[in-house]
Amino acid sequence: MIGANWGIVGHLPAWRNLPGVEVAAICTAHEETARAAADAHGIPHAYHDYRRMIDEAPVDIIDVGTRPMLRYDMVMHALAAGKHVINANPFAPDIAGAKAMREAQQAAGVVGMIEAQFQWLPQFRQMKAMIADGALGDLIGVELRCHFPLIRDGDALFPFVTRPGYTTNYNWLGMAGEGASALRNLGGHCLHALLYLFGEVESVSATLGRGLREWRFDDGSRFTPQTVDTAFATLRFRDGGTAQMNIGWSVAGARGFAIEAYGTNGRLRIEAPSAFPDAGNAALFHAPAGPREALGKPEEPVELPATLAQLRGAPIAAPADARVVIPMTLMLDEMVSAVREGRECSPGFAQALQVQAICEAAEASDRQGERINL
Repeated sequence: MIGANWGIVGHLPAWRNLPGVEVAAICTAHEETARAAADAHGIPHAYHDYRRMIDEAPVDIIDVGTRPMLRYDMVMHALAAGKHVINANPFAPDIAGAKAMREAQQAAGVVGMIEAQFQWLPQFRQMKAMIADGALGDLIGVELRCHFPLIRDGDALFPFVTRPGYTTNYNWLGMAGEGASALRNLGGHCLHALLYLFGEVESVSATLGRGLREWRFDDGSRFTPQTVDTAFATLRFRDGGTAQMNIGWSVAGARGFAIEAYGTNGRLRIEAPSAFPDAGNAALFHAPAGPREALGKPEEPVELPATLAQLRGAPIAAPADARVVIPMTLMLDEMVSAVREGRECSPGFAQALQVQAICEAAEASDRQGERINL
């Protein structure tokens, strides 16, 4: 593992849920933080030079979890060494880097996964199955909202800016040139979900903005963000249907995540009122098409099969306050299975390249004031 922040919270327990998998090494930017993380979490090897870890450590998979601008060289070094790679979202600092990583992964003949766990949530997997069974019919439209509360009464609440136990703050999210923004970070996860559920995007039109002019931190320091914190995008799918996507990480009193899709046969909705959806806070609802007198009838919650939250028939161990470990475990198990079977994984670098292209098309649309074809 490269990075001891989110990786320790979300990835480490998921890796340790997988039979036959050991987290053998961890790397951070400083020797003292690397050794502290290794000692605290029982990881045999600690490094503060990712090149040495990739070249020397007895590992098959490199889990890269730092900022996009730094990750590019790490991923490329790992691929050149013949290692399988899981790369965090956003995938790359720019489209050229995204294409280069995908091509390097293919040339190396290794597995490349993107950390986009929405499609491994039980609610999304059940929604996908219901779409396949005709619950929507022909897709007409999708509305997606993903809002985070960066501010409330002047306090910084955005959970990735500061968090107890983290070795660094995440103010790079607001720095130009780092490959980050509300569109690329939150929107990237949402775009992976849309591609999983509805297929490839044909064109995009977007309006982007930066509404919050200053970030204030717990220590009294202040920061002027340079990236967009609001994104409105309209997407057209190649197979038909349109999606409206509303992304914001500076939303006071934010209502979290919701995706609602409607078609000729009915409507499906997933909602997670506590912002980022996980296995505990998200719920799936279904409303079939019906006669006029049924208009306004409450939608029905969908009971999820227990197997969707299990690994090989057994419940997945996850802390009550970190239910994201459930989809993360299933996602990483998919990667390990792909490594053992010599195949591509899902979501892989190919899908990550598509998301990168959509994000950059949305940015071009905002600059040029026109719809952009992909």
